[in-house]
Amino acid sequence: GSAWVLGSAILAVTRDGGQSWDQLDLPGKAAAAVNDVSVLPSETVVVTGENGQLVTVDTMAAGQSGWTSQGIQVPRQIGGAQIVDADGVLTGVMVTDELGSNESEGQWLYTPDGGTTWQILSAPVGGRATEEGGDLWLVGGVTNETLYESADQGVTWQEVTLPLGSSFVSGMYTLGSVESYGSGVVLTATNMLADGSTQVEVLEGASGSSGWTWTAGPLVGFAGPSMGSSAADGVLWVLGAGPDVDLIALSTGQVTTVNASGLPGVPGVNAVYALSSTSALATYSTITCAGPERGEDCSTTNGLLT
Repeated sequence: GSAWVLGSAILAVTRDGGQSWDQLDLPGKAAAAVNDVSVLPSETVVVTGENGQLVTVDTMAAGQSGWTSQGIQVPRQIGGAQIVDADGVLTGVMVTDELGSNESEGQWLYTPDGGTTWQILSAPVGGRATEEGGDLWLVGGVTNETLYESADQGVTWQEVTLPLGSSFVSGMYTLGSVESYGSGVVLTATNMLADGSTQVEVLEGASGSSGWTWTAGPLVGFAGPSMGSSAADGVLWVLGAGPDVDLIALSTGQVTTVNASGLPGVPGVNAVYALSSTSALATYSTITCAGPERGEDCSTTNGLLT
């Protein structure tokens, strides 16, 4: 397998667990204008970016060195653009409008043919979308605390009521992205407490004849902030930071911890990616400054924990 990293100035890939990296030329734009990268089967790379009200979608097939570019004009100034795929096929781009801190709006750019043609559809909020379990899911709002579902590729949306615990107060928690989880889907709700610790509630969704049913699963606690979650092969990996980095794996339908490990304390741990039911990797960034003044002669080091 491979891992791809989009930095402040580069797009790089490693195929040996981070021992070495190859840098790719970006498709005629600065990395600062690139919002998202997705690698589809056969390592077809899709990059999306923005320029005012123009969403750019660039693709490069495996083994090729050139990019194929498209531009899609949207009604408002773009704040972000995120790639969505289903079963390895590009299905759309979720666009979040550039608005004030108390507003959240967006558009769903749907492609029925893997990126040849596009339809601009309204979204109820700006945010992050995924396509899992045959439906399109959108987590968004000002604090990313609202979940929407679409069963018709974004033509219509319904807000989803989740069975959150009583400690999860509106405006004080955030939702993760919906992911495939066994025969259903899963997402997490993260609650930051006054003492700096966090609670992460696991919410499982199951599809039936009357639609989706959501149930509350285990509640995981961390001494510090939660750095996200990722699911693969029926196991959800949840990453938390404290004195050490805590990585916990939870199996489908069970409230018991199936694997817990205190990883060495590495500052700057920021994300976890599930590889399988038994392995995951986390990314971290550290900043080193040579001079005594803050920001003087500083460099950033990015790395992987496996």
